Amino acid sequence: MAIFWKIDLYDTAYTYGATMPECATDPEQTRRVLTLYLPSEH
Repeated sequence: MAIFWKIDLYDTAYTYGATMPECATDPEQTRRVLTLYLPSEH
């Protein structure tokens, strides 16, 4: 069974995508969200 995944970067309120890559490693400014899904859901 194949599983697709992706990691998105959001602001701390999980409202908008993170816009500055240099903030990606700073947990005070950016949150990571892991999404798992099946190929049939793509």
